[in-house]
Amino acid sequence: MSSNRPPSFDEILQSSSLPSPGPDYYAARREIWLTSRPHITHRPPPPSNSRKKLEEVFSRPGAVYNEDIWANGLDKVWKGLSSGGKLRVSLPMGLIIQIIHAGWLRDKTWPAGLEVKDSGDEQQANGAPSSVATMRQSPSAQTFRTSDIMEPMPPHTISRR
Repeated sequence: MSSNRPPSFDEILQSSSLPSPGPDYYAARREIWLTSRPHITHRPPPPSNSRKKLEEVFSRPGAVYNEDIWANGLDKVWKGLSSGGKLRVSLPMGLIIQIIHAGWLRDKTWPAGLEVKDSGDEQQANGAPSSVATMRQSPSAQTFRTSDIMEPMPPHTISRR
């Protein structure tokens, strides 16, 4: 066990003296499970260059509609995400959503020109966030390397039984 992280539940169980299986065993495990453990917060690493480029690209109005941005690597990021690829760098959910939005525009899942803007934390009477749909079209281009963002996908294998 490393000194810079709290022990896992399994590690705590292994180091505990538990009664034989039965109600007492259940109660002892439950007590261990419910006992709060120290939480160590880690400072996130500084944003990578790839993330900075994506943030800069998507800060421009209409970036999700821009074909130059799509052709200069965003398409590869989308293909990696949509096929279940693992990110090499941590990206904020807002960037992931914009990448997905751009992909959905290309595969016609999202209607071209329709943009839904969340109005913030305001909610409607029924509890749902209020949003506004608008039509938008604008250009912007930036080239970035997707290999810095996505890990390579393992080859697909078909198991024969």
